[in-house]
Amino acid sequence: MPGYYCIQGAIIPYPTDNTTGRMCRAGNYCPAGGKETPCPAGSYEPRNGSDKCQSCPLGYLCPFGSTKPTPCPVGYYCEIGANEA
Repeated sequence: MPGYYCIQGAIIPYPTDNTTGRMCRAGNYCPAGGKETPCPAGSYEPRNGSDKCQSCPLGYLCPFGSTKPTPCPVGYYCEIGANEA
């Protein structure tokens, strides 16, 4: 199921025992049928159990695997989806 990572023959769609699977952790996304993957640079995800990452907002930076946007350094302009100043 989206937002969950299934491993070792999970028989339920929302495993939470950390043996057959778990909820996807913040800073990552778990598409349906996929595995837990870090959010790409320029995106972030603050919640557990997500199947996609959010685009970094204007004025912020989001490096690889971000759980929250970081304010753009003073004197720099950071566009939507920025991962570096």
